[in-house]
Amino acid sequence: MSAYLLDTSAVVAHYRKEVGHARVQALFDDDDAVLWIAAPSLLELDACLCDIGIEEAARRKTVNDYAGELVHVVTVDERVARRAMEIRDAAVGRLPAVDALIAACAAVCGAMLVHRDAHFDSIPQEVLPSLKLSAQDDDIATSVVGSNRVKEASATYKTVRARRKGSTGSSRPQ
Repeated sequence: MSAYLLDTSAVVAHYRKEVGHARVQALFDDDDAVLWIAAPSLLELDACLCDIGIEEAARRKTVNDYAGELVHVVTVDERVARRAMEIRDAAVGRLPAVDALIAACAAVCGAMLVHRDAHFDSIPQEVLPSLKLSAQDDDIATSVVGSNRVKEASATYKTVRARRKGSTGSSRPQ
């Protein structure tokens, strides 16, 4: 079983069908993948949806679909905050505080960080494994026959929601 934490940029790519969306969809379709999202990403996702003109009710539904129904939410506590400090210290470039918290959530879960955010490139792979989404990932994901085909978002929510409801994931990492 593999664990992945989706950064806000990966969720937005999936939602808007931008570069990287097929790779994210492939993760949703992978029965062996455990998917996480950091609590700060919920606010970032809502803000992004607001910025592109999505009305409040639709924003809340989208946030709820990605958070509660599709993936497990990692909360920020003292352990995550301290890990974020360590990650920022290890970064070779500028890493904003919110991105450090998101990266720390991935580290605490033992998950690979999935993103399109250049700030995460400053974190060495030995500190936190990450996957930066690209058009090449989409080509690979969509060339696989079977369950990894890109689906419409509403169909994705229904399929993954039904599968994930039966899982025993908690909203707090061990």
